[in-house]
Amino acid sequence: MTRKRVVTEEQVEEAIDIMSKSGISLKAACDQLGIGNHYAAVLWNVNNNERLSQLDARARVDYLRVKVRSMNDIVDSETDCQKARLKCDNIKWEAARVARKEFGDRLALDHSGEIQTLSDDEVDRRIELFTKKLNNNQE
Repeated sequence: MTRKRVVTEEQVEEAIDIMSKSGISLKAACDQLGIGNHYAAVLWNVNNNERLSQLDARARVDYLRVKVRSMNDIVDSETDCQKARLKCDNIKWEAARVARKEFGDRLALDHSGEIQTLSDDEVDRRIELFTKKLNNNQE
């Protein structure tokens, strides 16, 4: 006997869509759709379906973009500056962890080009050339 599906793929897609557009969590989106008490089933669907998993990953980045854009509103509306700072820091932390490419705080210091070494004569020639260009532009 097969078990009846508690949550359909369409419902999961709709919850993911709400999450990405409104800047609320997946749990809150499920609550909004009335399937919040089946959140574990939603997560199971996301984790066991490649298409839903990819949708969820893209939606999380969109969700974070909405959250990051809302930081100015938080600063303007919050009367306590420490609370505003804490809320914004939490959003930045979450964004840096979930969407590393866009919001990550790691500096890319990898050098991919070649390092060209010049002789002293070549350096002197280039300095003279740049000095002439600079003098011509000032006149």
